[in-house]
Amino acid sequence: MQMIDVAISLALVYMMMAGLVSGLQEMLASALQWRGLYLKRGIESILQGAAAGSAQGPGLADVIYEHPSIKALSDTRRKRLPAYIAASTFAVALADELVRITDTKQKLFRGLPDAIERLPESALKRQLGVLVDRAEGSPQALQAAIEAHFNEVMDRVSGWYKRRAQLAGFALALLVSMLMNVDSIAIAGYLKRNPAESQRIVEQWAIPALAQGTPAAAGAGVGAAAASGVDAAVVAEQIRAVVKARNEVRELQLPMGWNWQVDDQARTTAIDFTGFHWTTPIGWVITALAALLGAPFWFDLISRLLPLRGSGKPPAVVQPAVQSGSGSAPV
Repeated sequence: MQMIDVAISLALVYMMMAGLVSGLQEMLASALQWRGLYLKRGIESILQGAAAGSAQGPGLADVIYEHPSIKALSDTRRKRLPAYIAASTFAVALADELVRITDTKQKLFRGLPDAIERLPESALKRQLGVLVDRAEGSPQALQAAIEAHFNEVMDRVSGWYKRRAQLAGFALALLVSMLMNVDSIAIAGYLKRNPAESQRIVEQWAIPALAQGTPAAAGAGVGAAAASGVDAAVVAEQIRAVVKARNEVRELQLPMGWNWQVDDQARTTAIDFTGFHWTTPIGWVITALAALLGAPFWFDLISRLLPLRGSGKPPAVVQPAVQSGSGSAPV
């Protein structure tokens, strides 16, 4: 049972670290407008190749972002881009702006074929021309084709965002592991040498956490609300969640953290652990990689390991909803 307790204790550390990193990454993504910037990058890729003109090329994206239906999604007071635009909203804004720019008499998708014909030769004109041909004169079919094209591009944008989020998440997790000195190798060794400590962590932390159904202290329930990153209350909630997760990690009283006092006794005490070994950086990397798996993963693993202890699973376990976390897509 000792090895099971060690595994559960490590999983609990990783679950808390994942929650902490997730909360920090959500705050970073919100502050830097990653979702909004990647969304605009995707829209610019749809419009790229247009011939130079008063409202074409990269400038066409800016014009579309000024359309009332899209501008309403932005926080103009804080100059923040929208984090999400529906395909139907983009299609209507594109059709409306092209019809307006080219002075076409008919409106929206009925006038869009004529508006496209009046555009200078460009990749955008050819792409839209293909969609017009597929629609076969039906305004509804043309709108659906533009929306489908938008969604295809946004799928690629989601891939771009996820790759960046994964890289940023690992860098952030590694930084947090270093600053808090969360060395997986040292923690595992300490727990193996002190079976009473691993049992204490399981009974005082793992079982109650599973019974409460809380996969992580940070990042739970704030991801969707933080997508726009404009609400001060959401930011305050994120900060409180991050601080709570950090405190919970410290309260485990495992060999983590730094103590700069030169004290040999401190090197053998869990709370005042100051030792540094050549394996320490490897332990940081292991912790960072484990945190990337997400709090729900470790929550589920704990729920599977606890019954193996012979003490049974705690009653009324609440299964948490898996959030999009650090790799959530912008669209």
